[in-house]
Amino acid sequence: MRPLLEHLDEFLRAASEARHLCLLSDFDGTLAPLELRPDQARLPEALRTLLETLARQPRTTIGILSGRSLEDLRSKIGLERIWYVGNHGYELCAPSGELSLLYDPRDLGVLEKLEAELRAQPA
Repeated sequence: MRPLLEHLDEFLRAASEARHLCLLSDFDGTLAPLELRPDQARLPEALRTLLETLARQPRTTIGILSGRSLEDLRSKIGLERIWYVGNHGYELCAPSGELSLLYDPRDLGVLEKLEAELRAQPA
């Protein structure tokens, strides 16, 4: 795998010749360096600027996928005109802002109860 910023000129040249560019990326460990505490992960400003520039291009579709919740992912990136895919694909937000959940929100209560039970178990 080649880091995008180290090959930016080559990428931009190829992208400028494409009829349409679809750029999909994970967040943690790909766009943002891995952190011991996931809440400390940050999108480097150079990548934010690049993604924002690309997202404004009419022939470009950008999607960021993550195991993070959709809300957390959107707060970490904060860009418009891109796809956000959270919780390993169970939550989607289109560039238009339209939300799609691939689960029934009523099921969250069951998961929260299970989480509480697991946390109560001795280590």
